[in-house]
Parts: sequence; structure tokens; C-alpha cells
Amino acid sequence: MSTKDIAESQLKSLVKTAAQNHQLGQLKEAEFAYKQLLAQIQPDSVEESSFLAKFYPVILMDFALVLQKQGKLEESLELYQQALRIKPDFADAYYNQGHLLWTQGKLEAAIESYQQALKFQPSFAQAYHALANIFQEQQQFEKATQFYQEALKFNPNLAEAYNNFGNLFKAQGNYNKALELYQQAIRLKPNFAQPYNNLGNIFKQQDKLEKAADSYRQAIRINPKFAEAYHNLAGIFFRRGNLEESIQHYQQAVQLNPEFAEAEFGVCIGQLPMIYTDVEEINLRRERYQNCLQNLVNSYQNASPKQQAKASSAVGTLQPFLLTYQGLNDRPLQQTYGKLIHQLMSGRYPQYSQPISNIELAENEKIRVGFVSGFFRGHSNWKIPIKGWVENLNREKFELFGYHTDIKQDQFTQEAKQAFVKFVQGPLTLQQWCETIQQDRLHVLIFPEFGMDTVTLQLGCLRLAPIQMTSWGHPETSGLPTIDYYLSSELMEPENAQEHYTEKLVRLPNLSIHYQPLEILPHRRTKSEIGLREDEIMFWCCQSLYKYLPQYDWVFPEIAGRLKTCKFVFIKYHGDASERVTKVFGQRLRHAFEQWGLDYQDYCIFLPRLQAGQFAGTTALADVFLDSIGWSGCNSSLEAIAYDVPMVTLPGELMRSRHTLAFLKRMGIEETIAADPDDYVSIAVRLGEDAEFRQSIRQRIAENKSKLYGDLKPVLALEDLIVNSVNTLKFSHQKRSVRL
Repeated sequence: MSTKDIAESQLKSLVKTAAQNHQLGQLKEAEFAYKQLLAQIQPDSVEESSFLAKFYPVILMDFALVLQKQGKLEESLELYQQALRIKPDFADAYYNQGHLLWTQGKLEAAIESYQQALKFQPSFAQAYHALANIFQEQQQFEKATQFYQEALKFNPNLAEAYNNFGNLFKAQGNYNKALELYQQAIRLKPNFAQPYNNLGNIFKQQDKLEKAADSYRQAIRINPKFAEAYHNLAGIFFRRGNLEESIQHYQQAVQLNPEFAEAEFGVCIGQLPMIYTDVEEINLRRERYQNCLQNLVNSYQNASPKQQAKASSAVGTLQPFLLTYQGLNDRPLQQTYGKLIHQLMSGRYPQYSQPISNIELAENEKIRVGFVSGFFRGHSNWKIPIKGWVENLNREKFELFGYHTDIKQDQFTQEAKQAFVKFVQGPLTLQQWCETIQQDRLHVLIFPEFGMDTVTLQLGCLRLAPIQMTSWGHPETSGLPTIDYYLSSELMEPENAQEHYTEKLVRLPNLSIHYQPLEILPHRRTKSEIGLREDEIMFWCCQSLYKYLPQYDWVFPEIAGRLKTCKFVFIKYHGDASERVTKVFGQRLRHAFEQWGLDYQDYCIFLPRLQAGQFAGTTALADVFLDSIGWSGCNSSLEAIAYDVPMVTLPGELMRSRHTLAFLKRMGIEETIAADPDDYVSIAVRLGEDAEFRQSIRQRIAENKSKLYGDLKPVLALEDLIVNSVNTLKFSHQKRSVRL
């Protein structure tokens, strides 16, 4: 039967049925209706019907949309192209086809399709908006800005464009402008959940957590199925240390979106609290984390390559940073975690996951060494270990490249730039970072830390240089199969230290770093200003409170009970979970002191967070520095040494518990290195009650602390390691080439 024999009313009825099903979200029913409709139409006789001549391309496009929403992309694309063959100036079809191509990752084709839509409809605001979104995704902010402005010129009420334009300014760190645009989107469309969610993200960046939580809750009230808002609200609870609420909201996000990898990782990482009430909680939380991690591994082992690649976006958004504060060997857990995230990242970026064995190094050519970090600024990672290495590596042998993955910068960033022949700062997409680094044809790539910066970890999961190294910016093995060497300290590592690392351990001489004391003008302070009498011994306990493990709480009341006239000076935890962390630690101290019949408030002082000058001035007052057991002081120990403060330390089995041990050994002062907890207490008591002994230690620190500064031996050893590893790999490749 030809088209002209079909009653126009019958066709209209079928079109109406298909459109109604589509509108109601009944996609399978809509698909069936469109198939029924098309089965009665002969395309070669469409022009015989004035109704079909006008609406046939629209029918094809609407059917394509139904298929597209069901993930039937190839069938959908064929229908768009069929519609465009019939109606070459069909702007809406070009626009929807652009969305499909973008979904497939065919960005150039998507851009061309949107541009075709604009060719035939120059005032098509949504097409400008789509192009802006693509260019923003590619970090091409100038182009994105241009297209957002065009979209809003042609449709000043396009709330979605204001929202996404706000995302652009957020990505550039202009939070005030982003807030303004999100609020405009809400004014235009009060029931638009997305800008509320984005407002929450801004408030979170500004550490306005209550406002952030309120914004996320408003987004959820508008859209109770908004998985991302549940995920973000979970993040607020996590930062505050409210783990049960955090996990509950992460689980809700996963329930709403079973493929929400960031939320799945949140459920896992969310098992790790910032501080523990007792030893039993450490064991419980560790077991829960291990079980959740294994569940993730099992889940992604059975996932499709597409699902694994999609999950790569979750890598590094939350990291097991707090695992290291349990005081245990984390190598097995980190190896499981490292293999998992490597699997996800290599699935998404296979082109950056292949071994690189061919090292091209011409005669007299310098070795190219890159450093990737989010902390080329006033941060402890810049002070230790990055600064000393990059400023002292021999420029006659090496060309240095710096990759600053964070948008923050300060005077130290400017200082860092001078150390490199090339210095690149974000924001860049991960693809752009990979391209940038590979174009530099590095021989060695060094990641000074893993655990604190998202982009650094994502890049570390890939293979961007033949030789890749990490170090103790965060003293923990990465667990990544892509990292070849772990740069550590000869004096800090025990004999069996290789058992703690998946990487090949390298013990650089002495402290492994080239360190210079900080130039800080201390604020003059007195003991009375911070709550001590002049005759009371001040034990300086200045570590972050989560470094103090509950199994060692008893050392404080035992010292107090034996010494009487002393006080322990702590610093309140400053952070989103400050109230909880300080409260839990205070409760632990109360319980520990009660066991000795003492009131902890008679002996413990909690100072507010101190600025650099205040910290230095307070450190200078201290009689004794009590090193935290399980995780030793590093920067804080070095800063105490600058003021000749005697210190007692108890080294453990892990490198992170042996920093102060190394400093004391380097200075030749071993009398205050304890053999066990009882010895730790005895040394602390002796330092407190024996003024002569205390003064002799002070004098020896003053005479020997220069041995900690400006040490070039670690730098020379690092140079030798780089040269030897490059030559070894080059020689190995040459041998394989000869055999071939």
C-alpha cells in the first residue's frame, strides 16, 4: 500500500501515540509506535503526502531521540542522517546529532554538527550552549566563554547556560563570579536542582560547610533522585568526621546510580576515620576498609571495559590518606588499591599505559627529569623534599621539567618556576597533562607524593616516562605497578624496609633531602601567656592530633605522675572535623589520666591554631619536644631543632615513625632515642627533672644541627640513581635490539 492511500488522520494518530509515550518516558512503547508508523511509510513516496513531506524528517528525528535515550546510538545516528538527507537545513537534527556524537566521544564530529545547526539557525542558543560546554570540558576557556555569551545573548533566560558558565569560572578559581551565575540560574528557574548543587561545591571550596550542606539538601528536595547531591552531602559529613552519616549518603547515591564510581569509592574510603577512640576501633575500621576495598576489586573485575573506563573519573577524588595513621604496614592494602586504580586508569587511557623501554639519549644530551606535584607552593611538600632536590640537581647533566597540577600559586610558586627549563601549571584536562608530559620525552618522572593530590595520583597510575619514582612527601608506598622506585632515607629506614614497599626502595644518604632552616621571625612569648607557670616543664606536643595513637595515651599521665610540675601543650586540630577530633582526643586523655587518679585538665593545654611566627615563638619556649609515637614529627621536629629544643622519640618499624630518630642520629645525639614506651617515659622524665642533662642536650643540638642543613650527598646520590637507571634501561633496550 502506498503512502498516499494511508489516511492522514491515521498517521497523525500514530505520531501522537509515539510522542505521548516519549513524553511520558515510556521509551519502549514509543519505539514500538514509531516502528509501526515507519512501517506504513514508503520513503520514496513521501512527497506524495503534504503531511509527510512536512513532518517525516521530524518523525525520524524524534524516533532517533527515543533510541538515543535507550543507548541504541548507531541506530539513532542512522535516523538523524536519514532526516538530514531529506532536510539538509534541519538545525534541530544537527543539534541532537551533536549530542549523540558527544556521548560517543567524537568531539570534532559533535562540534561540526553543532556548527551546522548554527549555520541554518544562527540564533540557536542551545547550540551555542552545547559548544560552550564542549570547549569548557576541553579547558579551552576563552572559546567556551565566547559561546556562553552568544547563548545568553540569544536567550537571556537560559538558566542552564548560566549554571554551566558558572562552572567555567569555578574551574578557574573565580568563585565569586561562579556564585553570581549560579544564583542567576536559580532566579530564572527556582526548581533547578543543579545550580544548588554547584553552589554547595563553591561553599565547600570556601570551607563554608554549613552553607554547602544546606545547598545540597535543597538540591535533593527539588530532585530526590539527585545522586550527585547525595554524594556531595556525604563528602561534607566525611570532612566533619561523621562517618556513619557519610557512608549512608554515599550508599544512597549508589542506590540511585549503581554506576556512580565516586560514591562507591566514598563508601570504601569513608571507613577510615581521622581519629580513633581506642585500639579496637583501629582494628574494626581497618577490617571494614579491607572488605569494602575487596568488594570494589571484585566489582570491577567483572565490569565491562566501558564501565571500568567510566569509573576512572573516581580515581583520586577520595584517597586512603588516613590509612597511614593506623600505625601498621599498609603494603598489602595499598597494593590492592594501587592495582585497582591502575586498572581503571589504564582502561580509560590505554595509549598512556604501555611500557616505555626505548630511551633515546644522544651523546652529551642531558637527561630530562620531570616533577609532578600539586604543591609547588608554600606547603610542606615543597619544603621537603622538592625544593632541595630541584634547586641542586646538576644542570650540566639534567634538564628539569615542572608540572604543577593545582591552580593555587604564591611566592614559592614563582621561586619554583626558576628551577625548571619548563614549568606548566593547570588547570589542564588529564588528557592534556598526558600529552604535555609525553611531548617532553622525559627519561625520568618523579612524583614526590601520592595520597593528597587527585591529578598527581591519576597521572601516577599511567606510564608517562620510562622510569617513574615517588618519595616520602606522604610516607607510604603507592602500591602502583607503574612506579619503579621509592626514594627514602638511609637513616630513617629499618633493615627490613623493602617489605613495606611495592616499589624498589632506594635509601638515599643521611636524611635523603637537602634542607635549609626556615627563615621565620618568632613572636616573643612567655609561658604565662599560654597557661604555664615559669617553674613548670613545658612538653611541646605539637603534632596533628590524629597522629597520636590511643595505645600510647598512657605515657602522658605516667610522665605527669612522676614529674608533677609539668604541662603538655597540644594544638587543637584545625580543620573541618576540628570539633570532633579535639573532643575525641580530649576524652581519651581524660580516661588515661583518670587511670592514674589525675585530672587531665591540670596537665594538658590546647592552643588554637598558630601562625608561623606564633608557632616558632611557642616552640622556642618549650623545655622538651615529645615526639608522637607511631608517626614522628618531620617539619615540626626540624623547627624545634632550630631552637635547640631537646626531644625524645620512640622509633617504630615504619619509616614514618623514624624521622626524629634520623635527625638525632645525624647530630650524634642518641641518648633521647627510646627503646620502648617505658624508656620513652623515663627519658622524658629525666629531661624534665634534670636541668643539667636538659641543658647539655640543648648545647649539643646547637653545636650539631648544622649537619642537618645543606647536605648535598642525597642530591648527588639521586643524580647517580637517575644516571644509572637511565643507562641500565638504555643498555637493556640495546641488547634486545641486537638480539632482534
